[in-house]
Amino acid sequence: MKHKLDFKALVPYMGLIAIVLIFSIASGNELLSPRNIKVIVNQMLIIMIGALGTSFVLAIGKLDFSLGSLVGVTATVGCLVSKSFGIIPALLAVLVIGALTGILIGGLHAAFQLNPFIISITVLFMYRGLTWILNNDGSIALPIAMYKYDKLSYRVIIALLVLVIVFLLFNKTKFGKYCKAVGSGEMAALQSGVPVNRVKIIAYSISGLFGGLCGLLSLIRSGTSFTTTGQMFETEVLIALVLGGMPLSGGSKARVRAAVIGALSLAVLGNGLVLCGVDAKLQEGIEGIILLLIVALSYERANVAVID
Repeated sequence: MKHKLDFKALVPYMGLIAIVLIFSIASGNELLSPRNIKVIVNQMLIIMIGALGTSFVLAIGKLDFSLGSLVGVTATVGCLVSKSFGIIPALLAVLVIGALTGILIGGLHAAFQLNPFIISITVLFMYRGLTWILNNDGSIALPIAMYKYDKLSYRVIIALLVLVIVFLLFNKTKFGKYCKAVGSGEMAALQSGVPVNRVKIIAYSISGLFGGLCGLLSLIRSGTSFTTTGQMFETEVLIALVLGGMPLSGGSKARVRAAVIGALSLAVLGNGLVLCGVDAKLQEGIEGIILLLIVALSYERANVAVID
């Protein structure tokens, strides 16, 4: 029996190949030089980790716009804690803050049927203000002793561990199946015995947990906590997931590989534009146009409730 070729499933791969070819030619093969490949990998890892966590939220058909502000506040808290107690307490602090943030968003949505989009936007503004206060309208430098953790090899190992954990949760557990079931239809999932509210809370808590981790990794990479740390990170994660083929409506077509392919595509795109001398503001516009085009190609029109 012949299987029908799913063109939409090939779009992310075709897009990645096209981006690589275009910028390889435009940059005079500088894009694929060993030095630049290292730069691309460095750029994609934190976005990939954030996208892997957010995959669970998108799988249930929801969105989370608090991620960038969560990265900002956890980077600041991580910096403050590391000054007094070191890396382990800082790691625990950002993970707890991230998980509790997810529980807050998912819990409010589940308990009161509040729109999670509105809740996450509210958290975004709250955390952005808190980041501003904690940084005292300036910046906080990371302790010199923490610089030893700023190694690409460490980030690669952490990203691979996160990938394995998310893959197993998404594909080998009941929770992963429940996420897809909720995304396909909450009422049908509820009638089938799926604990919908619990699934929502756990999905948001996982997203928050890895968001907190991204905050600490961003801090270690930059060496400083800024009031602007994490700004637009949620948008980058969303673009990465959509570039990777993750349906905004969630459901059975949600795939972990979308986070990996999308993060790589976005990193190559951003790096390629830099190599071609494109202005940073123009880069954001180009990324937005690409997001719109990919959504138009991959959007499931049968499920019109993209944002709930």
